[in-house]
Amino acid sequence: MAAPQAFIPRNRLAAALAGSHGDAPADLVAEANRLVAEKSNTIRAFVTEAVARIVAQERCDDDVLFARCDSLSGEALDVADVAAAAGLEAAGEIARGIAVAVQALRESGAWRPEAVRLHIAALRAIGTSEATSAQAASTLLAELCALRATFGAAE
Repeated sequence: MAAPQAFIPRNRLAAALAGSHGDAPADLVAEANRLVAEKSNTIRAFVTEAVARIVAQERCDDDVLFARCDSLSGEALDVADVAAAAGLEAAGEIARGIAVAVQALRESGAWRPEAVRLHIAALRAIGTSEATSAQAASTLLAELCALRATFGAAE
């Protein structure tokens, strides 16, 4: 019986990961983090404007809010995608919750504008401030998650 042999395939990604100038992956990550930090003010301005547009929907009639649920959800996902890069994790998580709530409420066929408004009110309260304590933000996020669970939202 022949002795077992180890087969080690050629690593075709090594050259790509090394970069064209021989950059190590750690250097590439550090450069990406530097670029995100450099763009932090731009990202924060984008999030602030988007949050203002979302919060403006809070006082709409139920029918208008329902008609705008697609754009509201899209705007919320835009905030959720980038808020953490500007140090606004809580705002991003609340915005993600808005999108999850809209989707779940649409799928269930039972439109509950009060649940969406509560998420919007939470986003207004948290806003784009980093001053909210981690404990308060954590409690608020847990309560909103529990609310979404009552109408079957998949997290």
